[in-house]
Amino acid sequence: MWVGLLYCIMFFAARYQSSFESRGYGSAGELLMSHTLVQVQEYREKVVQCLHAGSYIKPGQYTVQTLLLYFMTEHHHHTDAQFGNWILMGQITRIAMRLGLHRDPSHTSKVSPFNGEMRRRLWLAIVHIDLTTSSQMGLPRMIRESCYDTQEPLNLLDSDLDEEMTELPQPRPESVFTPTLYIKSRGKLLSIFAKVSDMTTSIKSSSYAEIWELDDELTQARSSIPLGLQLQSPSNYLAEGHAVWFYRLSIDAMFQHARCTLHRPYLIPARTNGQYIPSRNACIEAALALLRHQETLMMETMPGGHYELCRWKVSSFWNHGMLLAVTVLCVDLNRDFDDGLMGDRSELTDALRSAQRILLQSWSISADARKASTAIEVVLSKARLVTTQNTAANTVLGQQAQHYFPQNTPLWSLEDFLGPDFPQFQHWVKLRDRDQTSQPFSCTGLMFEALLRVTSLQGVVQDKDARLVRERMQSRWHFEFIALIEVRVGEYWADIFVRRSGLA
Repeated sequence: MWVGLLYCIMFFAARYQSSFESRGYGSAGELLMSHTLVQVQEYREKVVQCLHAGSYIKPGQYTVQTLLLYFMTEHHHHTDAQFGNWILMGQITRIAMRLGLHRDPSHTSKVSPFNGEMRRRLWLAIVHIDLTTSSQMGLPRMIRESCYDTQEPLNLLDSDLDEEMTELPQPRPESVFTPTLYIKSRGKLLSIFAKVSDMTTSIKSSSYAEIWELDDELTQARSSIPLGLQLQSPSNYLAEGHAVWFYRLSIDAMFQHARCTLHRPYLIPARTNGQYIPSRNACIEAALALLRHQETLMMETMPGGHYELCRWKVSSFWNHGMLLAVTVLCVDLNRDFDDGLMGDRSELTDALRSAQRILLQSWSISADARKASTAIEVVLSKARLVTTQNTAANTVLGQQAQHYFPQNTPLWSLEDFLGPDFPQFQHWVKLRDRDQTSQPFSCTGLMFEALLRVTSLQGVVQDKDARLVRERMQSRWHFEFIALIEVRVGEYWADIFVRRSGLA
């Protein structure tokens, strides 16, 4: 099994190496990149072979570590969230419990102080990844606080630990930065985010007072973060290194993500009930902050940026928050247009334009990016804010932007997509074969929940395809899911993805 662990380490080494090689120019840079991609694929395959050869279902030493790193290889290999990764995380959780990682090592003298601390670190990572992965899928988390008593690891450097030690040293103060301090600080917010997730996935409704109780807990958890890990201007991080900057940005993004998720159900009701206006404002503020963080991350990690070597760390966990923010702003703007409220919403439209510039860079490799950028185009086109001429042509893609949204494209309105009486169904319908594997839309991804409900397919797909879609809809009327149509200009085709509505 340790050979599989080694291959996982080699995978991430190759991924990090590609951060340097991607800066190469011409044929030399392309050759290096192609060689690295071959290595990455080979290492992933070798890890799987080692897991099978080592009989991972009969867990032993290094089994959980190898499985967890394999999960991360799959997570970093795909741009969009994958349902299979959530299934894999369920296996890892159960194997970890089979090995007793959910019980604190202090209950037995058979575990040395060193191994006990390593087990605490490992379990904390599993708890955090379970929550974030479940949130991406829009499903309940698998690990509950009542199921384990493992304590948090101490704030120690690796150099403070030794396999032969007879007792653990005193933890370092929070003024001393360690990787464990980041995990524990992020965990303070994640523990509240777990309550938010439980509330949003529960079949029972919560009172409005409970919403603000959780909001207060979030704010208190944020204020308890050590000063060294609180968000500052990126220019202040240069002396401390790129890791500290990335950690600070990640922690604040987690806070904004949790707050946006918490108040999102009241985004639309606030328009008819003044009691919910504070929630609407909080949700929009958090969404705008998430998009600012995403733009900062993109600018600072692009070639030539201060922290370009952090780019390999950006994964679908990050994109999840961006998709959530785009959903919130699109829904809010669309209701403004429907209600005839044409006030100054430049802050929201500018944020969406910036988000679309980022999303278009991933058009060819991310289904989520294609859907999000298309939704932005639909909403802004409704207000005659056509991003084709104003924004997309000025992106890093230059003239290629016209390929995505050419000027002769019909301007869609969300009336073509929205409708409370739309027959919702569970399974996605594939109307046209494509080169890449289609995946069910990832949860924030839940992404266009209630945003792109399809009521009319006329002018979007061919008649024969529309008939096929309607037949599938009628046969699955009883499922409470939403559908998202992806429209690509120049050809009429659609992939319909299904997610459960969080705004219903």
